[in-house]
Amino acid sequence: MMEFETIHEMYQHWFDTRASLSAYHLKRDDRWGPVTWSAFEEKMTHFALGLMALGMEHRDPVTVLGSTREEWDVADKATLSAGGVSVGCHHSSTPARIRHVVNHSESRFLIVEDREQWDKVLEIRRELPLVKRYIIMDPAGVEEQDLLAFQDVTELGKQKRDELEEEYRRRSGSVTSEDTAIIFYTSGMTGPPKGAMLSHGNILEACRSIRGLEVFSPQDVTVIWLPMPHVYGRIGRIAGTYIGTKEYYAENPDKVVDNLREIRPTVFCGVPRIFEEVYARVMGEMEGASPVKARFFRWALAVGLERSRLFKEGRNPPLSLRLRCRLADALVFKKVRNILGGRIQVMVSCGAPISREILEFFHAAGVLPLEMYGNTETLLCTTNLTNRYRFGSMGVVAPGVEIRLAEGGGILVKSPMVFKGYLKDEEGTREAFTEDGWYATGDVGEIDPDGFVWITDPEKDTMGTI
Repeated sequence: MMEFETIHEMYQHWFDTRASLSAYHLKRDDRWGPVTWSAFEEKMTHFALGLMALGMEHRDPVTVLGSTREEWDVADKATLSAGGVSVGCHHSSTPARIRHVVNHSESRFLIVEDREQWDKVLEIRRELPLVKRYIIMDPAGVEEQDLLAFQDVTELGKQKRDELEEEYRRRSGSVTSEDTAIIFYTSGMTGPPKGAMLSHGNILEACRSIRGLEVFSPQDVTVIWLPMPHVYGRIGRIAGTYIGTKEYYAENPDKVVDNLREIRPTVFCGVPRIFEEVYARVMGEMEGASPVKARFFRWALAVGLERSRLFKEGRNPPLSLRLRCRLADALVFKKVRNILGGRIQVMVSCGAPISREILEFFHAAGVLPLEMYGNTETLLCTTNLTNRYRFGSMGVVAPGVEIRLAEGGGILVKSPMVFKGYLKDEEGTREAFTEDGWYATGDVGEIDPDGFVWITDPEKDTMGTI
């Protein structure tokens, strides 16, 4: 596989080599349909040219505020392709947090999702002196003279293509792997949110590391739904493109479980609350079930857990257990997997620790749950693998990563994925590293004799705050 210097270079490769193939899928008019790479390139390029026509300069930061949807991704990749820096702001952000992110990053453009997000911005608009233009993805119900609709910016770029395309190509071609691509803002639990700067090289190294896990493949079907302003969602989206998985946008975060039945993914990346929701739904149904059904469920779960125990020990189940598992699958576990679409083989959980009871339950049902560990500043650190896993652990060291424990068990990380530093905070950046250049995660853990990392005292949510 080709290696790339910048994120846009990777996307341009797909534009050039897969123009007629699907880049992702959307649900429109109650039907799922593909968006080709050619169509995606056109949307992205025209929006980038529209930003330039409105005054976007090389290396200008652009903030996108809202939930994960196609326009979010188009704006993100358009910003990068025009040589800018992409900044995300979570759809649940308060006006005060929005003000901090926009002003601290010195964003020149603020792109909001809808009326709900725009109303927040109106509360602080006079306190955003650097913003040149405001753009809204869904203008329904909004009447504001100087608020531009996303589609109008795209149309402007289309009209200005002949005039601006040479400069656009020059900008995208001048970006290097060392340039900042994305600024991720931390949760701010112990002070104002910090802007962690990730370079194109940091992010592409994460893509290479994720590919090396051999958990995801071009044959897999996945769902895009995790928040783009956070590391797990955005890096996962870019890594999916890098690997070539078949991706579907969930309609919205509240419909993820419903969409799983329609999309029928083979791999699902989520956070504990999604797995807890499915688990609670199954257990709730069992509480209201007849005594006979409840007895069958308990029997099937015991059979599945017995098989799970043998798999974890690297042993194959004997014939008698395999036969019992077939019956348990037909009576119970197939129905559980159907809640997730019926084809799912692997579930990846990040964002926070997940109950071991829930991990054991899904494995008993024939779905392998894998936990990963990382954070905003380090991206991926450790992961469980399909052929090497221990429930409750954060897995083994990911490709390209070094980990060691400081005195007291503090987890230290060194890898090409580790961030450039905190924006406008040299002191905070220095304090984040040891004297010999290791990043101090703030988490405390242990490494067992087989190389599995166990978090014993987490200071922050793993893989960013979701």
